[in-house]
Amino acid sequence: MSVEFYKKLIITFIVVIIIALIASISLWIKSNTETDKPDEKVDEKNVKQVVEQSNKKEIDIQIDKKDSQEIDENLDIKDSKEKNDKLDKSKEEKDDKKKIVDEKHKKVYLTFEDSPSVNTSSLIAILKNQGVNGTFFFNTSDDNNFRGTMKEAIDADCEIGIFTSDKKTYQNIYKSLEVYKNDFNQSVEKITLVTGKKPEIVRLPGGSKNGFNKNTRNEIIEFIKEQDVDYFDWNVCDDSLKSMDLLVHKATKIGRNKETVVVLLHDNGNKALVEGLEKIIKFYKDNGYEFEVLSKETKPIKF
Repeated sequence: MSVEFYKKLIITFIVVIIIALIASISLWIKSNTETDKPDEKVDEKNVKQVVEQSNKKEIDIQIDKKDSQEIDENLDIKDSKEKNDKLDKSKEEKDDKKKIVDEKHKKVYLTFEDSPSVNTSSLIAILKNQGVNGTFFFNTSDDNNFRGTMKEAIDADCEIGIFTSDKKTYQNIYKSLEVYKNDFNQSVEKITLVTGKKPEIVRLPGGSKNGFNKNTRNEIIEFIKEQDVDYFDWNVCDDSLKSMDLLVHKATKIGRNKETVVVLLHDNGNKALVEGLEKIIKFYKDNGYEFEVLSKETKPIKF
């Protein structure tokens, strides 16, 4: 055999080996490719699961957030209700406390106007017998025998106030500021001589607002203030009724929740007042009122 033959044989062998290698490599590549495909599917499945889980978590978070908001709102409503309940309870306690205070501090002032009369001594005796005091606004006209009766009132611890020294009509006393000044000064002088002290309270005849003092009211009240004296009106009145029952009804017609009552009782000789005074006193005692006399320290009732 020649050398050429061996060369061809070697070359053929090499080619076969190369072809076999190429085939083996192709099979290996194909095998790896097919093996990787399921992994890709698995990865796609995993990705899908991850996305679904993420979406679920987001939904859960939103639900939790919504639930949290609802809980917060419920808590706010509950807190608000509790606050309102506490406020209501506090108000009720305050109202109850106020009722207790009011019950202890309800005051009534029995004020007798235009004294003296034939009844004044009897009225003072009833007050003493009932253990209460009153305030008497005396007419200190010289025509009245007021001094002895005024002393009786003082001895019974009653208060004396200025009314008038004029026996004429109200129209006369309010004619001008000067006329009122003269009347006022006379009353002060006469009361001071009997009591030993200057009076500090005054009642304007007919009240601080009436049909006779429209033109002089403001300057008269200003004058009274300058004298360091206070004037007192009323919020309950007996209307000087002749029927004892009607008079008592009017003198005790106080309405609801009236803590301070200033009762005007006309000491003008009306026997119905003498007959009904004990009933009037009993009414206020039964309703928890304390009896006091007017003074400068008393918060005044004014029209």
